[in-house]
Amino acid sequence: MKNLCLFTSLFILFKINSCSKINLSIPIDETINVTIEPNVTYLVTVENITTTATFVTIQGHAYRNVSIYGSTTEVPSSDTSMSGSTIGLVSNLQLEQDTVIWYLKNKEVVAIDVLVIVMQYGDGAEFSMPPVPGGCCLTSDLELDPNIKVLQSNYFHTSTEFSQANAGVPRGSDENVCAKSNAPQFRLYYELYIYYLTRFVDRDDYFEGIEKMMTVDRIKENGKKVSSYKGKFQGEVILASIQGQGVIYNVIVTDPLTNHSTAAYVPIVNFACTYTPDNNIQPSCHDILNAGYIAMYIGLSIYGFVLCFLGHYCFKLEVFFFGGLTLGIPAFLIFATSSHLTTAATVTISFVFAGMGGASLYILWWLYGKVLPTMLFVALNLGYLFASCAFFIGPLGNMSVWQDNAAYGLTFTSGMLLIPIFLIPFMRKLSSLATAVWGSYLIMSLVSYVSMSTLHLIIMYPLARTVYTEFNKDLIFLPYNTQDIIIIVVWVVLIFAGLTTPHFLTRMDRRDFPESRQKKNKFDQ
Repeated sequence: MKNLCLFTSLFILFKINSCSKINLSIPIDETINVTIEPNVTYLVTVENITTTATFVTIQGHAYRNVSIYGSTTEVPSSDTSMSGSTIGLVSNLQLEQDTVIWYLKNKEVVAIDVLVIVMQYGDGAEFSMPPVPGGCCLTSDLELDPNIKVLQSNYFHTSTEFSQANAGVPRGSDENVCAKSNAPQFRLYYELYIYYLTRFVDRDDYFEGIEKMMTVDRIKENGKKVSSYKGKFQGEVILASIQGQGVIYNVIVTDPLTNHSTAAYVPIVNFACTYTPDNNIQPSCHDILNAGYIAMYIGLSIYGFVLCFLGHYCFKLEVFFFGGLTLGIPAFLIFATSSHLTTAATVTISFVFAGMGGASLYILWWLYGKVLPTMLFVALNLGYLFASCAFFIGPLGNMSVWQDNAAYGLTFTSGMLLIPIFLIPFMRKLSSLATAVWGSYLIMSLVSYVSMSTLHLIIMYPLARTVYTEFNKDLIFLPYNTQDIIIIVVWVVLIFAGLTTPHFLTRMDRRDFPESRQKKNKFDQ
């Protein structure tokens, strides 16, 4: 009986606590950090809204893999509420309305910190009827949806989507201009901005980055404009991504007929992990630095060190490497992205294919001793790295013409062939250059992977176009910060060091290339 009374008392206390409400007053157009307790509903009240404002938006951002719930009504419904680590809601204002109330709730079992801001639009005579972000929503249950959604995200690219905006209407108007055949929202145009978070981001960096991408002025000041759209654009954008690198997306919508009035969507953070859009929750990305891949890059960097400084001197290692490279990289990309194999299995299978390719080219050279075909393989692999750098380090890769696979393929192949065309007559110099470039690249790939940089991904992006059908639509903007620049500079220094060493090791040898043992035996007979 005593236990029953105790259980009943606890149950009643829980129900009282779960139904408790806390009033939270937020100043307009200011960001605040709020600690939201579990099982408590927060009534977010905003007062002193100007009489000229036509709508207000609220944004709530929780740190990474936690979920919060928001609603514009006390009794929630699918078209007035949403949940996720990032939420954004819009409320159109009625005549004489100067107060708005929203409802926030923590869906976790522990207290969480949430960054909240409420913004009013149309609060000045200059921009009297700004466009409403997500005002013509066809992609979610919300009637007005200013949120940017991550549809798909993986190792190489991220697909995002946002709803079309609605042209501004006078305060208190219920007119649905989206339903018209000549709807004015088609005159609006959109600008997509991105902002890269620092590597190994913590909570403070996370919230600081979001604050920089919340309002129109902050977005223009801190973000990087990557594309613009207009007319009947459907709102889906595909961008290249780097697993574990946090990037914030946001969109500014502009109406050219209302004095270029603007409004901002709700920013979203993506870390390019294996992502599912359930509840709009971002993954935590704790296992980005995989032990299997670290072991792979360590092995490659050791081989790269030998190749960089002793490549031409140890010609057999060079032959084996470039033969293995021809099969190893495609095998790694295909098995890593198109199968459910473990990391260890993917790395093992990739090395098996690389060993097969290396052994095949070495056997051909050993049997026939033909240097020209062997160096053609070397030149093509060097050309591949050259073309990859040309397309993915700098603005060349983002030209719209490359969305045509034929144009991209022909241009990329032409870039590859430049190396054989110009350097094949100078095979000894080609050999030294190729081993120095590729060997130093393998060394710096380990540094790039461990530091979550971008250099190790450069050779993967061209092949990714063959694996992902929509990769040709990707906007490729990589975060070349100080860390990336230092890695590239060190790579260049290692190339020059690698070119110098073989010169001293082989200066007494008059032969450009060693003879294969089989050819030498035939010659002796």
